Amino acid sequence: CLNYHIKKCNAPCEGHISKVEYRKMINEIMDVLSGKDKTLLNQLKEEMQIASMKLEFKKAASLRDKIIAIENIAEKQKVFKSQDNDEDFINLYKDEKDCCVQVFFLRDGKVTGREHFMISNSADEDDKTIISQFIISFYGGTPKVPKNVYIPEECEDIEALEEFLTVKRGTKVYIKIPQKGEKKDMMELVKNNAKVTLDQFKDKILREKEINRICLEEIQHLLDLDSLPLRIEAYDISNIQGVDSIGSMVVF
Repeated sequence: CLNYHIKKCNAPCEGHISKVEYRKMINEIMDVLSGKDKTLLNQLKEEMQIASMKLEFKKAASLRDKIIAIENIAEKQKVFKSQDNDEDFINLYKDEKDCCVQVFFLRDGKVTGREHFMISNSADEDDKTIISQFIISFYGGTPKVPKNVYIPEECEDIEALEEFLTVKRGTKVYIKIPQKGEKKDMMELVKNNAKVTLDQFKDKILREKEINRICLEEIQHLLDLDSLPLRIEAYDISNIQGVDSIGSMVVF
């Protein structure tokens, strides 16, 4: 495998790396992606130092490149310095019909993940209502509740929501509305991401509709139909020498 020979893969499929070494590598990747890179970097720097002392310069150079790569990833992940290490930022964007709610997960001042949720036909819904319902729905279905949840504006039932999240987490949870500074900027970033995500979603839907229309027109032409086939049924029957018959139907 070329990737193995140019040192881009450890070739687990060929058994060139042990299960223990492979698990160690995966754990390192998980640490980097979850923002826990400091411990890993310290460990790699220590290994690099040992390799240099043993005159294993090729190994030391490889470890150096690894350290630089991880530091570059960590720098891109970094958003702002924060005293809190467990925060979620929630914001939304609405167009004339639909809405996208976006959540950024920050741990130790870094974005470690994000999720988005589309809400159809919600243009007439109040933003506060959407956020309140989203908090109940989203955190009601996950065991991971942060210490601080940031939302774009005050909700009428904010105390009840805090109590709900506190019960889920087991310790006090605060719902906050950033007014200025880096946290306010973060809320704008989340909103902008929600807009981009909604626009991309709409573009994808339009492309799929266009592809479907072209396919249906081709079927209409091939089958010499008077109009577009808006409902298509397909059947399949299976049996064993005429007995134990089973049928299935798929509808487009």
